[in-house]
Amino acid sequence: MADLSDTDRRMLLEAVDHYQAGRLADAEALLGQVLESEPDDFDSVHLLGLVRHARGDHAQAIEILNRAAGLLPTNADVWVNLAEAHRAAGRPADAEPALRRGLSLDPDHLMGHNNLSVVLHKLGRNDEALALVQWTLRRAPNFDQAWNNLGMIRLALGDAEGAVEACRRALSLRPDMPEALVNLGMTFQAVRNLDAAQEAFERAVAVQPGRRDALHNLGSVLRDKGLLDDAEAVCRRAIAGDPGDATAWCSLGGVLKDKGLHDEGLAAFRRACELAPESIHLPSGVLFTMLTHPGVELEEIATAHRQWGRRMIQSVPAPAPHTNDRNPDRRLRIGYVSPDFRTHVVARNLLPLMQNHDKEQVEIFCYADLIRPDQRTSQFQACADHWRNVTGKSADEVARIVRDDCIDILVDLALHTQGNRLPVFARKPAPVQFTFAGYPGTTGLPTIDYRITDSILDPPGQNDDLYVERSLRLETCWWCYHPDAEEPMPGPLPALAAGHVTFGCLNKFGKVTPDAVRAWRRILSAVPRSRLMVMCGQGSHRDAFRAAVAEVGVQADRIEFHDRMAVSRYLALYRQIDIALDTYPYNGHTTSLDALWMGVPVVSWAGRPVVSRAGLSQLSRLGLQHLVADSADGYVDKAVALASDLTGLAEIRAGLRQRMRTSVLMDGQAFARGIEKLYRQAWREWCRRPATPP
Repeated sequence: MADLSDTDRRMLLEAVDHYQAGRLADAEALLGQVLESEPDDFDSVHLLGLVRHARGDHAQAIEILNRAAGLLPTNADVWVNLAEAHRAAGRPADAEPALRRGLSLDPDHLMGHNNLSVVLHKLGRNDEALALVQWTLRRAPNFDQAWNNLGMIRLALGDAEGAVEACRRALSLRPDMPEALVNLGMTFQAVRNLDAAQEAFERAVAVQPGRRDALHNLGSVLRDKGLLDDAEAVCRRAIAGDPGDATAWCSLGGVLKDKGLHDEGLAAFRRACELAPESIHLPSGVLFTMLTHPGVELEEIATAHRQWGRRMIQSVPAPAPHTNDRNPDRRLRIGYVSPDFRTHVVARNLLPLMQNHDKEQVEIFCYADLIRPDQRTSQFQACADHWRNVTGKSADEVARIVRDDCIDILVDLALHTQGNRLPVFARKPAPVQFTFAGYPGTTGLPTIDYRITDSILDPPGQNDDLYVERSLRLETCWWCYHPDAEEPMPGPLPALAAGHVTFGCLNKFGKVTPDAVRAWRRILSAVPRSRLMVMCGQGSHRDAFRAAVAEVGVQADRIEFHDRMAVSRYLALYRQIDIALDTYPYNGHTTSLDALWMGVPVVSWAGRPVVSRAGLSQLSRLGLQHLVADSADGYVDKAVALASDLTGLAEIRAGLRQRMRTSVLMDGQAFARGIEKLYRQAWREWCRRPATPP
């Protein structure tokens, strides 16, 4: 700056004023004039990089700030700012060395320490990040950004209470701090305080209307509350502000899927992946949505999974050889990886397995990624020989923990559902890897060796080529139901008192396809005065559904919608339902087992996709396979015939819970022995293979 002419110095100072006031275009125009005469002036180049960063042009900012760092490499600020541009561009791995370079020049640079903790958090190294931000706050107890960062890190580590405390401390120092409002809202959402979360996100949007993460999270909490039209509007607002916002497109895809708009939802998910081709997690939304879409061929689904799996494998180093003891008959160390060791539908199938494992044959390790542990978590902890909290840890770190534990068989329990840890499995930290429980599909990962299924879900030789993993079939069945409680009891057949038959579908509405709607309206037309209960969020899709059934003369008042509700109320709702109607092509899973437990027979529709054979797999174990159709016409005929026999319906209802209780669907011991048999089979196969040289 000392070498600038008076005119250039004056323009630089004016540019600083414009930058600080947010007049970025004015600042850039003046800096352009200064740099035209003095292209190597460090202060001007540095400030131009900051302006470009503030305008969201992070790639240009990185290029310019690199140039500034070359002009004055001993300046700590420029390295810290370069790192922030890398972080904003989604490149935290590049940000870390720049920050460490800056901190080596100025060890007391508080913003640098704070930013490094943010970067470490982004890299999944939250224990390091926590120590660093706590160090920063000991030196600057009123540093609002550090308090906000502490809240973000605590949330990632599963400490929701500590996260709320830290965010509130940040807001006490700066009440209109949008990033703290966003983190506070995320914490409330994680613990299901949705009203408080919505309020925090709305405050953040009011302070900074175009803030993307505030809009993303506001849309998410509105979706969780079942306010789907409002959620869609927020997603579209974010996209209008930035059409290249991949996260907003992904969120929109989820909302549209929840509304039963399968084509539109899948298109939005695909757009998100186009905008962020390097993302590892965004494709999971596409892959899972393809399973519910009636128009996507199975071979296309299989190809998409394989492509994702190959790309994932290419993004990680080749795994080191495994040195596990190759004794085929020793006690096995089994690791289960899940975000669902809590009150969750998947947990209801997992708990009987955990409770019935033969501890002389297997030693159980649970790798839990939980923000909100609960009473069910305690039940899983009691079953585990070793409990590892991996919340907030990177895939590399989790893989290292698994290797250090000398796990023989690592089991994925999520597939492509939310919170999955498939990047850990891509690193092959155990010699044998399985997938199971999330849903009966494929991960697409070639590093996962086996998938567990049964011979009804997957008849031998029928769909094996659709899965990357080798299918191992249980001799009993894929399901093992664990009800939350005896209550409520099924009660008498509702139709006897109501004077009409009530059909019901309490599955997620995202599984409801046009094929199902067409079949349901035929059923309602054929069964006079019958009613239909449907569980779905609020929004225009309800009107569209009513309009679709009205086309065949079914009055709107025969359709009854219900919002999501607590489990006890949801189960009690089955006391008002005579017959459950399954979804197609993605059948109900635990939802159907809930219906059967409550004495409600399920009319199902089976096809070739494995997810369309869940009803057949379940009902066959109860001697009710005659309730499963293989076509739309058959589905309609079976529902109408069942509704015409109230005496038979009442008999089924009276005995169905006991039939469930004595079936393989609730035989935890047989289920665990069957799973362990497959583990032992896979382990012996690995032991027979030649050892890989180190």
